[in-house]
Amino acid sequence: MKDHVGVTNSPVAERALYFWNNEYILSLIEENSAHVMPIMFPALYRISKEHWNQTIVALVYNVLKTFMEMNGKLFDELTANYKAERQKEKKKEKEREELWKRMNALELNPPDPKSPPRILAKTPLTQYTNAFKESSANAAKDGSSPGGKKDGDKSPSSGKKSSSSGKKS
Repeated sequence: MKDHVGVTNSPVAERALYFWNNEYILSLIEENSAHVMPIMFPALYRISKEHWNQTIVALVYNVLKTFMEMNGKLFDELTANYKAERQKEKKKEKEREELWKRMNALELNPPDPKSPPRILAKTPLTQYTNAFKESSANAAKDGSSPGGKKDGDKSPSSGKKSSSSGKKS
């Protein structure tokens, strides 16, 4: 019934709201108000504020008035809970909008669709490879490896000594 009350189609919503005019249905709702009201209340409250058809809004006000007369304490609790939930939703929406604004501010220069995307940094990878090649070339001239060791030094990773074969030529 909650789904039918909340539709934008006026005749469907109107027929669903007319159930509260039936005494038998109303007595069943009253007997089970602790179960029915929490289900129906959010939809009814939202409709009372947002629906375009004034006839539907008037019927919803009548149903809400009936709920309030049935169980005023529960009605007040549901109203407070609904308003708190709406405040949380508004806060989340505001945070989401702020996040989008910050993300849009970060992208001042949108990427050119013809160029490849920058993944890691603005500095091209070729600059790093060229710098490594230059340091390797300089190390070869000095007689050391790019790590700073001389060619005759033992490599700690290999554990081998550089030696000659011992054969005379």
